[in-house]
Amino acid sequence: MTFLKETTSNHPQPHTNTNNVVPPRVRRIEVLKNQIFPLTDSYIDKQGNTIQLWSTPGAQPTAVLCGPDGSVRYISSAKIRNALNPQENPVTLHNRLLKAPDFSRWDFVIKENGDLEI
Repeated sequence: MTFLKETTSNHPQPHTNTNNVVPPRVRRIEVLKNQIFPLTDSYIDKQGNTIQLWSTPGAQPTAVLCGPDGSVRYISSAKIRNALNPQENPVTLHNRLLKAPDFSRWDFVIKENGDLEI
């Protein structure tokens, strides 16, 4: 049994791109892929979460937390704190991480309020 029927219609299917034009949404994704890169090596915490800081447009660090169950959570720069310098703003932290040799080893702690401390 087949769920797709062959048609003799000259109308393209909705997903068919007959004129090789890249849709705006795909173009935006391609641009973002070129602007996002890791700032730190990944770290596995005691709960089995894998955490990594990424550089995003606007010199903002963003954390990605992958749970042991496969869940993914994004932590915005507003919720990322330097435990040794809590007053450090996200842009300064981002720029300091960029200057670190290779991937410096960082430990991460997820606080009860959802903030991430490095």
